[in-house]
Amino acid sequence: MPETKNKTAKTTKPAANAAKKKPAKSGNRVTSNDNFVCLATEIEGKKLSPQAQVIVNTLAAGKNKKMARKQLIETLEGVLETRQPVGRVLAYYQPTLLSDGYVAIEKVEKAPAE
Repeated sequence: MPETKNKTAKTTKPAANAAKKKPAKSGNRVTSNDNFVCLATEIEGKKLSPQAQVIVNTLAAGKNKKMARKQLIETLEGVLETRQPVGRVLAYYQPTLLSDGYVAIEKVEKAPAE
């Protein structure tokens, strides 16, 4: 009978202190001066959470259905029921609102310093 050796597969674990590389951001960051523009308050076949719906409805009620991020946060204070800071809640829902087509971001260029 041939002898069989018990071979165990060696697994390698990444070093505990190895840095994880994150992809570089491509300038998609929203500044406090950039405008959120409401494109739709309802989209057929899609449902928003109550907090996200408050954000969209607040934008829709704004002048020309748009607000600067800073103004939107100030407007949502007291309207949006949350224990978190309003800016954090807005940042959480922002990717969903953008990808689903509820809002768009209008970049506002800074005035050149003189």
